Amino acid sequence: NNHRELLTYLLGKGEYVLTVTDADKNTPLHLALGYGAYDCAVLLVDELEKQTARHAVHGMNPTVIRPAALANCGGATPLHFAVRAG
Repeated sequence: NNHRELLTYLLGKGEYVLTVTDADKNTPLHLALGYGAYDCAVLLVDELEKQTARHAVHGMNPTVIRPAALANCGGATPLHFAVRAG
């Protein structure tokens, strides 16, 4: 499938892609894990790591980019989605 290629393209457009949410407050990481798109989840986590490092290098608050800790409307974080998916 071409999901990884599309995600790579979108990530090149800006860090907002990591923190955008749907109507249920799911981030792209929630959705990637929920749909079993583990290659996309790895890509998202790698990008989170890179952007957090860039923020730290430039003296910005590195905790600003925290979609992995964001809970959706049901209170589930991406970790919950990963555990449910096995």
